Amino acid sequence: MTPLGLGISASVAVLLVAVVLLEGRRQARIYGRGSGRSATATGLLELQRHLEPERKVEILLEETLLEERRDVDSTRQSEGPSPHVDPDR
Repeated sequence: MTPLGLGISASVAVLLVAVVLLEGRRQARIYGRGSGRSATATGLLELQRHLEPERKVEILLEETLLEERRDVDSTRQSEGPSPHVDPDR
């Protein structure tokens, strides 16, 4: 690139940064400064609120499965030993 091309590229980059900074100040003046909380953190909290009920359902299902297994195990113990099945036959 020629020196003129580099100069134009550098000035366009500086101009773009200046425009972005000025726009940020303009919006801060109109809408007020940000709360300091990033948009990502806010988004993650919203996601957590949506996923929390699903997790509660998963916990209830796990508890139900554990109770069913305990019932099956207690039923097997009360029936006595199960006959041995030979897998080769």
